[in-house]
Amino acid sequence: MFYGFFIFIHIIICVFLIIIVLIQAGRGGGLSESFSNAESVF
Repeated sequence: MFYGFFIFIHIIICVFLIIIVLIQAGRGGGLSESFSNAESVF
């Protein structure tokens, strides 16, 4: 029973993270933009 609950929570968190990444990518480049900014700093 606890294993099923753990899998359910894990899937919810994964979907939530995917939604966040997609929203950020749609807004302004997402991960690629942040990596290019980090490279320009160094």
